[in-house]
Amino acid sequence: MSKEQILKKEIIKWVKTMNSDDPEQFNSCVMELEDMLLGYIEKNMEVEGNESKIF
Repeated sequence: MSKEQILKKEIIKWVKTMNSDDPEQFNSCVMELEDMLLGYIEKNMEVEGNESKIF
């Protein structure tokens, strides 16, 4: 499974959790997603160097 597929899966899980009534689970998912996105962005910047485009 590629990182993009994993990221997509996590985003879908996160969106489903947004509809949940459990704020603790929601906050946990937000933090997980944030960590994954930051890791993904950092890795892309390492690969592409200073000319990296985040979006």
